[in-house]
Amino acid sequence: MADAKLIVVDAPNDWLDIDHNRYAQIAQMIPQSAARPILAFVRADGRHGDTGYAYRRGRFGQAATVDTGWITNEVNSDTYKKIRTSGYSPLAHELAHILGNSGHVIGDEKNLLGNSPVTVNNHITKEQCETFKRHPSITPL
Repeated sequence: MADAKLIVVDAPNDWLDIDHNRYAQIAQMIPQSAARPILAFVRADGRHGDTGYAYRRGRFGQAATVDTGWITNEVNSDTYKKIRTSGYSPLAHELAHILGNSGHVIGDEKNLLGNSPVTVNNHITKEQCETFKRHPSITPL
């Protein structure tokens, strides 16, 4: 991936919490020249209570939200941390959705893209790794 850059965007209308209806509005405020994927850190998802969400290619969202991940401050809470495997990263989880252009792994297998606190950890399969490498933002070494 290209060098990471910090972009600070103030939410309009004194929004403190955002929801899926507002992600696109905030994403449109990010300069179009900004390299994707983009990970946004927000206070809370006021409507759905999500701790993270990713808009992957060809699946969800408007053009402004494609290849964006949204992570809320809830991931810093003790309650959240208690139910997660040591070493698990919500940032890596959302980025994996984007790079893999995939949803959650359904079933009992433990995986970075597991669909519940019981099945999510920091493991990826060889197939997932190969898929991540094919994402347009990845530059081969």
